[in-house]
Amino acid sequence: MNRFNQFVLVLLIVVLNSYGVMAGETVRLAVDEWPPYTSQSMKYNGLVCHITDRTFDLEGIKVEWSWLPPKRVLKVVKTGEFDGTSFWFYNKDREKFAIFSEPMLNSEFVLFHLKSKPMDWKSVDDLKGMHIGGQLVVDYGKDFMAAEKSGAITIERVKDAKLNLRKLLKGRVDIIAGNIVSIYYLMQNELSPDQAKLITHHSRPVKSDPGFLMLSKKAPRSKQLMESFNKGLKKMKESGILEQYLEDFRQGKYSNK
Repeated sequence: MNRFNQFVLVLLIVVLNSYGVMAGETVRLAVDEWPPYTSQSMKYNGLVCHITDRTFDLEGIKVEWSWLPPKRVLKVVKTGEFDGTSFWFYNKDREKFAIFSEPMLNSEFVLFHLKSKPMDWKSVDDLKGMHIGGQLVVDYGKDFMAAEKSGAITIERVKDAKLNLRKLLKGRVDIIAGNIVSIYYLMQNELSPDQAKLITHHSRPVKSDPGFLMLSKKAPRSKQLMESFNKGLKKMKESGILEQYLEDFRQGKYSNK
């Protein structure tokens, strides 16, 4: 074999490897318990895990899930100990250590309160002096985060949203800020029917944002993994698979294992 043919052969191998390097590999993702989006107690580990699994699977990539507390999830993504996490919202601080996929799903946050204590609000200023329950590391949107940082409002943050529901029922907080799907899921599964009937939500959203797969900038394969994920996500949307998963979710087919 002459030198030219050797060069062509080596170039061909390099090109083929660059396209097939991801096939058959595993992506390591860290997540926290956030039912019904991510939960070890649910079918397919919840809606988001199911979508993420199938999206990567369409590109020949397997997902290995690890379950950690929320703060720990962010830490291992920052350090590159894990490839990434799903499903998180964009902010400038996270952009410093992570890259974001195309939008997966939209998520709406609202304020929950007791029916016996109706409330109304048009701006964050209307919430001054109220005891507000929230969760650790959750971003409640620009206005809420700025008001919390300035001290205009105080958000009593806890690890577990179930604790916020108990605090609301006992009158220890006036309102709780939470994902509308997640909180109603918890109400259905963690409270008695009589307790759940006591709680409602205000129709004005605190924020409505898309959620993303988030991959660590320090993980060596992040760009290739993200390209594969976005290709798979496009297939999920165009084929109707994603919409079918959402319909199954609305019909309760992701309920506990």
